[in-house]
Amino acid sequence: MSVHDDLAAAQGALADLERATTALRARLGDGLDVHRLAEDVARVGADLQLVRAAVGGGGQSHSPAPGAGADPGGQYDPAFWADADDSGRAAAGS
Repeated sequence: MSVHDDLAAAQGALADLERATTALRARLGDGLDVHRLAEDVARVGADLQLVRAAVGGGGQSHSPAPGAGADPGGQYDPAFWADADDSGRAAAGS
């Protein structure tokens, strides 16, 4: 299955979920649980549009640059932190 087939299947499943949610809202009213369900379904639709746009835009994803967020293994110059604010940390020995 291609990515476009997967997106089409997801769109079809979303449409089914939207119809079911609308039917539930008609039967049960717009109580808190039904309202939250409708918001979640809308959010899934928005996320699916974002995925579709990313695929349509050449398939590029928003992944971090290589090494971004990597732990340097504690190898840093302590002078870098000499003037850092320690607010929120307990004082040594407390």
